[in-house]
Amino acid sequence: MGLFPQPQQGNRTASRLQGLRQMIGADPRATYERLMASNPQFAAFVRDNQGKSPEQIAREHGIDYDMVRKLMR
Repeated sequence: MGLFPQPQQGNRTASRLQGLRQMIGADPRATYERLMASNPQFAAFVRDNQGKSPEQIAREHGIDYDMVRKLMR
């Protein structure tokens, strides 16, 4: 399971895109709470990384933090 729960039936890609569209412009806190409640993998990731900086998390997961920051501009 990824960041988003898997649908029980139907087109997975369409369902994922619909989920992403619903999050765009949504209240970030509500989105966070919904993900915490519906996705155990996301909740575990959040718990495991509490108190760490974004740089620490990126480094531990082999992510180039500077590249991600450039992409988000």
